[in-house]
Amino acid sequence: MRILLLDDDRRVARFLEGLREEGHTVDVARDLNGLERRRLREYDLLLVDVQLSGEASLDAVRALGESMAGMGGHPPFRGTGVPDRLRYCDLEVDRLRHVACRGGRRMHLTPTELHLLEILMLNAERVVPRTEVFETVWCPPLDPTSNVVDVHMAHLRRKLREGGAGPAIHTVRGVGYVLRT
Repeated sequence: MRILLLDDDRRVARFLEGLREEGHTVDVARDLNGLERRRLREYDLLLVDVQLSGEASLDAVRALGESMAGMGGHPPFRGTGVPDRLRYCDLEVDRLRHVACRGGRRMHLTPTELHLLEILMLNAERVVPRTEVFETVWCPPLDPTSNVVDVHMAHLRRKLREGGAGPAIHTVRGVGYVLRT
C-alpha cells in the first residue's frame, strides 16, 4: 500500500515510517507546498495531522479532495468508518455508552471484555490473530506469552453463552479468535 503522511512533527513521521518494515511505501511531507498534486492518485491512504501547522489540515484535505476530483479520481481519504453502534446477529454494542446487549438484554461486561467484544464484532466472521488482540487491548510491554488474552476471552465466552444462543467466540488454534454463528 502507498501511504502519504502529511505531518510536520518529525517524531511522528519517524514512528509511522515503521510501516515500511511491514512492506508499505510511505512518503512523508511536512506541508502541501511542492507536492505534485497529479501524483496524489498514486496513494492508497493519506494520513493528515489534524494539528498541522502552517496550512490548516482541513484546508489541506479539502484542497487534496478538489485536486483529486479535478483529475477524475477519487480522494484517497479514509475515515474510521466505525459506527457508534455495532450489531451482529442478536449482539449489540453501544460504543458511546459502553453498553453491550444480547437479545435486547444488557450484558454486564468489564471494560476489557467490552473492548474484546468490540474487536470481534468489528471483525465478525474473520479470524483476529491473538497477537492483534493482545497488542490492541493490552499494549506491550505485557509479556506476550501471558495467558491474559485466553483468560479474558474465556470470561467473555461464558457471558455470551449465558446471554443465549447465537454467535459465539471460536478459537482457531495457533492463530486467534473469530466471532461467528
